[in-house]
Amino acid sequence: MKKFQLVNVFEDDHESCCNLTYDGKKFSLWWAAVEAIAAFEYDDSARAQAILKPISEVLEMMIANEGDPLCKGDEDYRHTDWGFFDYGWNGYSR
Repeated sequence: MKKFQLVNVFEDDHESCCNLTYDGKKFSLWWAAVEAIAAFEYDDSARAQAILKPISEVLEMMIANEGDPLCKGDEDYRHTDWGFFDYGWNGYSR
């Protein structure tokens, strides 16, 4: 099974966004760089791996902090060069 799985792409405020799974867990990437969306789909390239490594670090931190009340409201690490990561799919299933 692939670690990243692109589920769908949608727009918000005329910006590209996507829903994905990481290790089977649901996440969304808002106002995403097109390169990041492509990396989820073409993860075998060296360029994709350079993008996915720091993204996986953010997602691992999100997984580790999801139930920790001390981390609530501390969203800065979820704002990345590739977009803003959020838990779940926020109701989008296009």
